[in-house]
Amino acid sequence: MGSIKNYLTNLFKFKGVAKRGEYFLTFVGYFVIVYLLIKVIGPHVIPTDVDFEDIQFYVFLMSIILICPILPITVRRLHDINASGGWALLLLTGIGDLILLAILFTRPSVTKNNRYVTKPKKK
Repeated sequence: MGSIKNYLTNLFKFKGVAKRGEYFLTFVGYFVIVYLLIKVIGPHVIPTDVDFEDIQFYVFLMSIILICPILPITVRRLHDINASGGWALLLLTGIGDLILLAILFTRPSVTKNNRYVTKPKKK
């Protein structure tokens, strides 16, 4: 439950880190939402007599809307493994997204010498 609260609190923040559990639960929720949009809402929004080009527009529009909450948590997860958030741009290409997801789901957090984790100052 803490992962969901942490995700919602930091929904559009690119700074900080996101642990594996938070990232995994976000993607499970993401795929459930996408499935519901396609199966439940999709038939009522997208007419059945449209051609393929029109459906591509709806899919593109839905992808843009749904990528907005995924991009910040991907950047934070990259920060957690001490990698640059710029690698998240692979999600926008469609080329390396599966490889990137596999890395993000499996790599452990980097706790030593992580340049993205703010350490409390010594007094």
